[in-house]
Amino acid sequence: YVLKEDIKDEIKFIKEDSKGIIWASTSNNFILQIKDNGITHELKRFGVKEGLPISSNIEFFNFGDSLIATTNSGLYLFDYNSNTFAPCTLFKGFDSNLGKGIHKIAKTPNGYSITRYNDVTYSWFESIENDSLQKHVNVSTPYKYLPKKWINAIWTDPDGTQWFGIQKELYSYNHKVERDYKYPYNALVRKVISKEDTILFNGAYYQI
Repeated sequence: YVLKEDIKDEIKFIKEDSKGIIWASTSNNFILQIKDNGITHELKRFGVKEGLPISSNIEFFNFGDSLIATTNSGLYLFDYNSNTFAPCTLFKGFDSNLGKGIHKIAKTPNGYSITRYNDVTYSWFESIENDSLQKHVNVSTPYKYLPKKWINAIWTDPDGTQWFGIQKELYSYNHKVERDYKYPYNALVRKVISKEDTILFNGAYYQI
């Protein structure tokens, strides 16, 4: 409450880093840094001048002793010596040409999971895992079955089961269930009914 008169912004996300510093993202395209000095509190704002892109969906992730900010232009790493942000190259394996926006990062037993986006209409999910050679490999195919909506929350259980909070829906993915996604799924459609209970197609004809 010491800084309640100084913070007039809408706070969207809060994270404490490994050094005990509080970081908060706002809806006004900048970040707040709050240091607790015991008796006093120090407040500083970070924006374009400190190396950040203009982004309103910034969140934070602790990567060891490093702090990473997720933005609509990719990941940005904070330099504690210069007090500035710069593009992060710690994560390899995903194609930034598909969409530079990264919203959420979560640790998994074998790597990291991220949500990505081009705009705020919807986001998609990818997993960055380590292969047998300890190289970062992008895994995205199993998650293409998720609906094209904005992913609000992600969570990974200790056994690797992944959960996705997508608006009012909850989805999960169990990596232990093996499936060959390259194998074609051939289905014979017998009936198609619209939401008004109107039959659009009723029957099939085929020859052997």
